[in-house]
Amino acid sequence: MATQLNRVTLYGNLVRDPEIKYTQGGIAVCNFVLANNRKYKEVEKVSFIKITCWGKIGELCNEYLAKGSSCIVDGRLEQETWEDDQGKRREKTGIVAENVQFVNKPKDQVGTQEKSYQPAGDEEQPPF
Repeated sequence: MATQLNRVTLYGNLVRDPEIKYTQGGIAVCNFVLANNRKYKEVEKVSFIKITCWGKIGELCNEYLAKGSSCIVDGRLEQETWEDDQGKRREKTGIVAENVQFVNKPKDQVGTQEKSYQPAGDEEQPPF
């Protein structure tokens, strides 16, 4: 049987700061919630999607993302199912990120000015 396609790409903003934990084996697991806005017949709708990042991607997300940061997440849809304390079946769906692109500046550089090239006084100006 052929493998089915399971690919999701989302663009949005973090609802709160990412949370990172480590497995007993020392592998990073970073979770955050992405708000994705869309407009439908003059009404704006927002979806809140749980994102899970493993390993180095998780560590980088924890380091460079913060509440309000924009990012593009590429990954796969994953559904969890369990029984709660009352015996009711529960499920939730989220995204396991395989690639995250940071759209904003890193969180420790927010509010700082970007560095630009300034030639020294004796250097010749570039021709462009």
